[in-house]
Amino acid sequence: MGSFATWWVVEFVLPWVVGVYLWRRDSRAVVTVVPCAVAVSFLFNLIGFNMEWWSMVPRTRLETTSALPLNLGLYPVAAATVWFFVRRGLHPVAAVGGSALFLTLCEEIAVIIGRVQYHHGWNIACTFASYVLALILVVLYARLVDATDIP
Repeated sequence: MGSFATWWVVEFVLPWVVGVYLWRRDSRAVVTVVPCAVAVSFLFNLIGFNMEWWSMVPRTRLETTSALPLNLGLYPVAAATVWFFVRRGLHPVAAVGGSALFLTLCEEIAVIIGRVQYHHGWNIACTFASYVLALILVVLYARLVDATDIP
């Protein structure tokens, strides 16, 4: 299954290799999106854990701690990637859909290997829908920020 440290590498360090690349190409996209994406990720995971729709291994005393590398790594970098491509002309529906599909496939792998477990009727379709919703919220926020006169 892997240790907590292994998951930090897979879910935080490796995504931020991509994040650093994005930062070098378009730091504004990263700075605009990452704080919002982290907040949305924490919110969605807090709701999901508390509603007991999913759980993660390794279990920790504060269960949401298991999702910390995802909340600070994979999810915000994926959202920054969406905004990076939208800023370069990719249609937001394609960017959100592609990223949601990628994240859903990653989660399906996590389910198969036992890192994530679903409960109370939650399934992979619900996961896809939650990623779409989360990414739409981030894109709307990024558009709002870009529409302001913030330098």
